[in-house]
Amino acid sequence: MLTDGLDSCGGDVCALATRLGQHQIPVHLVGLGLEQSEQMALSCLPARKGGALLLAAVAEEVHTHIDAALSRSHAANARRNAAQIARLVLQDQDLVLRDLGRVDGDMERLDEQVTALETRVQAIAETDLLTAKLSGETLDMAPFSAEIDGVQSEADRLLAQLGDREQMLGRFSAQAQGWEGPSLGLQQRADFAARLSMASPDLVPLSENMREGYRQIMERGLAVDAELTVRLGRSQALKARLVALEAGLQGARTAADEALGLAARIEAGAAVTPEAIPEVAAAHPVIAAVVERDQTIAALRTERGQLAQQLLDTRNELNAARQEIVDVTRQREAAMAGVENARLLLNRLRENQDLLKASLHEATARTPGESMNTLDAADQMAEAALRQRLDVVLGQRDSLQVDQERLQQALMALTAERDSTQALLRQANARIDLLFSENQELISAAGVCTLNEGGEADHLAAAGGFPLSPPDPWLTGSAVRDSEARVLQDILGQSLSSLRVRRGQVNLEGLRLTPRVGVVPEVAPSLILASSTSTTDE
Repeated sequence: MLTDGLDSCGGDVCALATRLGQHQIPVHLVGLGLEQSEQMALSCLPARKGGALLLAAVAEEVHTHIDAALSRSHAANARRNAAQIARLVLQDQDLVLRDLGRVDGDMERLDEQVTALETRVQAIAETDLLTAKLSGETLDMAPFSAEIDGVQSEADRLLAQLGDREQMLGRFSAQAQGWEGPSLGLQQRADFAARLSMASPDLVPLSENMREGYRQIMERGLAVDAELTVRLGRSQALKARLVALEAGLQGARTAADEALGLAARIEAGAAVTPEAIPEVAAAHPVIAAVVERDQTIAALRTERGQLAQQLLDTRNELNAARQEIVDVTRQREAAMAGVENARLLLNRLRENQDLLKASLHEATARTPGESMNTLDAADQMAEAALRQRLDVVLGQRDSLQVDQERLQQALMALTAERDSTQALLRQANARIDLLFSENQELISAAGVCTLNEGGEADHLAAAGGFPLSPPDPWLTGSAVRDSEARVLQDILGQSLSSLRVRRGQVNLEGLRLTPRVGVVPEVAPSLILASSTSTTDE
């Protein structure tokens, strides 16, 4: 306000100051040429709400005082606005901090509940249903299933509560975005405070207070935002623990079903592999005995298959040796037939030679000497041809003797291998009988593995053991094996005796000689000459 005297103010100035004070309006009064009494009367107007009384003696001072009054008015308005903004922001932050304290309490409670659920799930997972079932205990699965369902329901409820808390923290985070400098216009207000400090030295403390207040508001907003981030991280960690808890619960349910199924298979006598047994039940005596039994049965089954294959191979080799012996026998018979044919041929040749000698003696008197020389040359050529064919027959005989010796050695090796394989088979049968007796003692000691009506053999067959087919006579019949061995020895002896040929005996296999009995072979006219030196021995 600007006045030059009390009479220009229009009425009771102090009453006006009261009404202005009710509206929170500060008054800055600039007086021009006021007397002392007027100054005292008008001082109540600016004094009510922090205004100022500025006195100007001359008109030139009015401009300066008006600028000072305007600066004070702007500073007061800025301080009031800043205080109001700070108050609102602080109230908002106080509400968030209060709610964060409640969220902290909820998080602590949820953490304790999750820990309790984890303990229950661990107890469920460590329950050894397999051992209890095999030990003959009476199992009531209803409480076990009810415990799993209860833990699952509690975990779902805690997940829902965590979802609500995360939504609340999300709202707080969005609310904290309004505490930042751009949202509050703090930069503009800080610039205004700087201009105030430049306008008047008296306003410097005010501008410093404004800047300090804005800085504290910003720092507190950042601190609250950091607290929100920590709460969100803790909520996510609890959620991850609950998800893992549900997965462990599902695994415990599956493990329980597998344990009961495994116990049922063990009671039924089925084969069990070590991979199918849980680690918690692996040390149980019944489980260890069943595993050892099945491993022994599997090893013996493999060994029995190998022995059977070896016996089959030996049988095939013996059959091949028999066939070779038969072939050699046939070759020997054919060779003997060839020898007989050769003997007949030699006899015929001798007869022909005698006839030729007689003819030659008769023709000696009338045949010149040069004809005799021609006859001797032809006779020598025929004899050389016969000797060459005789050498071929002797070579075939030697080859047959070598083949005979090789077959004899192979047959002896096969016989030794057969005896060794039969000994191994007898050992395997003895181990199988021992296993049967041990299996019977194990089942009787456990008290839970019952045999079927078929007896031990049927129980072993149901357990994946040896088949119940009749034994192979070739594998188990000692009488049959001895009989076959004697037959083979007889065949070999006959072959050896038949192939022992005398010195000078020949094998004419390969020669197709078919002498005609009772018919003298035709001889060329040039050979119908006899030598005086020919004898029967030649």
